[in-house]
Amino acid sequence: MEMDKEKLIGKPKGDRVIWGIVIILAVFSIFVVYSTGSKLGDPLHRESLWFLMRKHVFYFILGFIVLYTVSNINFRWIGRLSRIGLLAGFLLVILTFILGEEAGDAKRGFTAFGISFQTIQLAEVLFVIYFTQWVARIKNEINNIRKVFFPLILYMGVTCALIASQKTSGSIIIGATYLVVLFVSQLKKRYFFAMFGSIFLTVSIFLMIVLKSDTTIFRLDTAKARVEAYLGKTDIHRETIITEAAISRGGILPVPGGSVLMGSVQESSTDYVYAFLIEEYGILAGIIVILLYLALFYRIRRAAINVQSTFGGYLAIGLGVFITFQAFTHILVCIGYFPATGETLPLISRGGMSILLMFFCIGVLLNISQEGEDERKLKIEIEN
Repeated sequence: MEMDKEKLIGKPKGDRVIWGIVIILAVFSIFVVYSTGSKLGDPLHRESLWFLMRKHVFYFILGFIVLYTVSNINFRWIGRLSRIGLLAGFLLVILTFILGEEAGDAKRGFTAFGISFQTIQLAEVLFVIYFTQWVARIKNEINNIRKVFFPLILYMGVTCALIASQKTSGSIIIGATYLVVLFVSQLKKRYFFAMFGSIFLTVSIFLMIVLKSDTTIFRLDTAKARVEAYLGKTDIHRETIITEAAISRGGILPVPGGSVLMGSVQESSTDYVYAFLIEEYGILAGIIVILLYLALFYRIRRAAINVQSTFGGYLAIGLGVFITFQAFTHILVCIGYFPATGETLPLISRGGMSILLMFFCIGVLLNISQEGEDERKLKIEIEN
């Protein structure tokens, strides 16, 4: 029996605009990483330009395979496996504490079989998935303060604290993601604003104490140093000065090969890639990237509205906020409006497992968008 190739391969599923945005960002990434690699590809960095590009392109090809595969898997399986994912998240954090490779003064992953695993970022995603599944499952019971709401708050606090122990900015991002999911949930608004006010007051008092002390708990000394540098109380980081100078050198239109500052920052293709994207390819390219992330979130929000599944809606919002908040945190750092964080630019920064993780998240969002679109078309057919 001859096999039907069309059914074997299948057409890409999900929102075509999201597919287009991902492809455009991937193209940006190839060009920017090539540009930065041409400046860093010398013996001092132990990586030739060819090796760097080959590795980067490999991860993007593998990422698109992950994207296509996950987009064809019903997102409800993600919810069914969320408890296992939660346990895996806690285990990953513990393993990172024990076996993690220290970069600076933080442990965010470890290497096994020659592959670097960004375990902390993976744990962030697993924590967000479980949280959205939990909120979707309890529905209106979320307003039961003692039995439901307080356990949710405890979960938020514990997971944010675990991430903060190695990645302060990561805890802020997943904390913001939790809050947005709660805001769009069935939680009464008076409870939400009371919770938000309490969290804001508690964090403010905590930060005031930290800024006036010399504590080294949970990398707070690093966060304190970065905030003080940002506020001008201490010397500004060298990377901050160079990245802001790189942005100021960027013209309106691209000038390929015109960068002179890329080679001055080792993290030019990761933590500060947006700044050097502007220096090499112009302010217009920087604006286009921002608009692409805004369009991505708009399409994700549209998918969350269209899908009838409560879990699908919360999961779309959760992952959408997680991705875009990370993107704009990175951009704000590069343009000097936020302290240094070490956050990469999703789908553009050079990476390995972090790239695959972002493609996984987008694949889940594409599956949600496909179901939402199918339901919307069915509703129109019934009405007609």
